[in-house]
Amino acid sequence: MSVSFFGDVELHKDEPPIWAMSLDIYNINWNYGLLPQTWEDPSLANSEVEGAFGDNDPVDVVEIGESRAKIGQILRVKPLGALAMIDEGELDWKIVAISLDDPRASLVNDVDDVEKHFPFGV
Repeated sequence: MSVSFFGDVELHKDEPPIWAMSLDIYNINWNYGLLPQTWEDPSLANSEVEGAFGDNDPVDVVEIGESRAKIGQILRVKPLGALAMIDEGELDWKIVAISLDDPRASLVNDVDDVEKHFPFGV
């Protein structure tokens, strides 16, 4: 499937439109969302991550279970680990988690378990 961000762009009235930009959509093996009522403070430097300041957003979550969540759906998750990312100079934490409703949730408790039960998954 191909999705255009700009739609059909007409160059000349006598010519057919062209695709300005497209993105191929593939099967993504995780859900991406946020932890409600969390916030990465842009005024607080994190001494453990190069003194980077928060990105002024909620904390992001990458949920690795087998079910695809619907947009806006709220999942109960088990945190497994965290990734500290620097994005345009700002600290942007990503929590790796699994839905408590996932059949493999009882098998994974930390990032070492993720490697065992989800090889090449993260």
